[in-house]
Amino acid sequence: MLCPRSWYYGEYLSLALANEKLTGPLGFGGRIHEALEAWGKGADALQTWELLMSRDYACADAVQLPDLSQEDELGRIMLEGLVEWWDTEGEDQEFEVIGVEQKLSNVLTVESVDIWLYGKLDQLLRHRESGQLWLRDYKTTRYLEDAFKDSVEWSPQPRIYAELVQR
Repeated sequence: MLCPRSWYYGEYLSLALANEKLTGPLGFGGRIHEALEAWGKGADALQTWELLMSRDYACADAVQLPDLSQEDELGRIMLEGLVEWWDTEGEDQEFEVIGVEQKLSNVLTVESVDIWLYGKLDQLLRHRESGQLWLRDYKTTRYLEDAFKDSVEWSPQPRIYAELVQR
């Protein structure tokens, strides 16, 4: 887990480390996230994935290539499956996308102490029928049981994002 300042500089301000590792959870998750962000803005997720992989293959050294190749295959499978499932189920038909990769911040004052909250929403949606706002946050995980560790009940992230949207 990154410290808050690392998250703020790296994720919120989009400043990357000069020698950032291309493979592993951060590299892989970052590429998936970029492909889904492009998809949310109307681009083809798989074409975006190919561009991202081409970029990273060009930067990889011989030691990273086997892992990068495995991640390429896994990412392609994940994105193909998600897009197929989305198209088959019509998942987004009842929602209007309001924002993609929307940065939010606001101050929360607790006992005269100002606490800054920062968030970067993957997607902000409006339910077409009810008008309710919904948050969509993409997650990747190595094991399915790990997905539940970051569920709404256990993670503060969705509550912070909801607070930011309300403010």
